[in-house]
Amino acid sequence: MLGSGTINHADGPDMRTSFSLLCLTCLALGGCGKGPTVEERALLQIFSGLVAAQTYDEVCNKTDPKSRYDMKDQGNVNEFGNMQLLAGRIGTTRHQRFPQESAADSVKWLTAFHDNVQQRTRSSLEKKGCKSSDTQKDRKVLEKFRTTPPATLNGIIDEQIRQQGASPLPPDAAK
Repeated sequence: MLGSGTINHADGPDMRTSFSLLCLTCLALGGCGKGPTVEERALLQIFSGLVAAQTYDEVCNKTDPKSRYDMKDQGNVNEFGNMQLLAGRIGTTRHQRFPQESAADSVKWLTAFHDNVQQRTRSSLEKKGCKSSDTQKDRKVLEKFRTTPPATLNGIIDEQIRQQGASPLPPDAAK
């Protein structure tokens, strides 16, 4: 996924699941009159992979989510930074598509999306168990997010968006 310079969708939730989550969230929160952009789809798929991987870590490794804030651990620094990067870029793309939406509404939307992915992942883990090949993908994805610095992930995301024929938003697009 991350080490190769591209985002391999097979490493995270499958594309159909991610798209279904996006559609359900859009319908639930009443805001997808304009279809999601290439950048939004890419960002939400990657974000979904990170949330699923963190959920795997909490359920299967019994990791306390609060331990992710220990910034003495470089893996935590990368993981936390990648989550912040994704949330910020998703917020920027939402602001472009829904300029009337407040920052609080965007946070509410992303929180609902996060919770939906987390709930589906927990349910899948309960059904398939922590040792299944499907759930082991989440373990590998988590390791990649913990070893990839945010600046590197940012470049990988931009390249993936370009490969899909779109241009990433410039950093100041939300201003």
